[in-house]
Amino acid sequence: MIVAAPSRPRRLRQVSRDVDQALLDRAKAILGREISFISSDSFARRGSDGAETATADRGVNLEIGQPQSRHASGQSFLASLCRTPLLTPEQEREAFFRMNFLKYRANCLRSSLSDRVPDRGTVDAIEAMLEEATAIRNRIIEANVRLVMSIAKQFADQKNRFDELFSEGINCLMKAVDKFNFDRGFRFSTYATRAVRREIFRLVKRLHRDRSRYSSGADETIAKQIERRETPAGIGSSWQEVDRTVRESMEMLDERERMIVAARYGFERLGQKATFQYLGKLLGVSKERARQLEQRALEKMRQSAAVMALDTHFA
Repeated sequence: MIVAAPSRPRRLRQVSRDVDQALLDRAKAILGREISFISSDSFARRGSDGAETATADRGVNLEIGQPQSRHASGQSFLASLCRTPLLTPEQEREAFFRMNFLKYRANCLRSSLSDRVPDRGTVDAIEAMLEEATAIRNRIIEANVRLVMSIAKQFADQKNRFDELFSEGINCLMKAVDKFNFDRGFRFSTYATRAVRREIFRLVKRLHRDRSRYSSGADETIAKQIERRETPAGIGSSWQEVDRTVRESMEMLDERERMIVAARYGFERLGQKATFQYLGKLLGVSKERARQLEQRALEKMRQSAAVMALDTHFA
């Protein structure tokens, strides 16, 4: 007598397919991700269980907790980062060792991961290792924020805004954390200081070059646009008055606004005009934000009593 096996409930089959698909998606994300790390000869000696004991066996507390809240204002958040405890030399070396070793182990496990029938335990282990490595990386970055702030302050002035220099320095700091070779024996702060100072100095030179490029001929070009039209009543017909009015109106703008107006009106003699997309990329803002900044700059010029009569030329 043949007894038919009980059929699997449809709902359970659907749940199983959903779970399997979720596991496949997680495995696919791991296999498609590049896991970069700084290798060390000590990794091979540590063994497969080293990921669990890399720090515990040396008694080093890295004080890695939950990420700080980003809901506070920019200044408050920055101040909180500056209060982050510095790492001791021993903590720093252990942090870099553990961060890179975790990624090394995750990469080793990934080589055995199947894209068709992935092992759930392997996927869980890889994700846990990468998550902890990211937490350690963030701890190192936060411990060195004040270093970037100190360097940015040295270069900041009326023409070079602190927030731009600080942002460039933080980007450089994050790259430095990923590239630092902890086996060479020197402190990370030595390596990071050189890298951050070099990148901020390059940014200052680039901003100076861009200011010179966009400012040259801007006043002349705008004045020529005005001169080609009928001179408005109350301004006078002399070139000197027009030139003085334009220069005074441009002085009302801050450095960023002046750069935008100069780029938008000063490129004509080169046969082209800076687009909002280009300006947004240059200034690190969106295309729409660049357009808003231009409108704000022109509105400032309109509000000047000396420029009110020129309103039609900037419409």
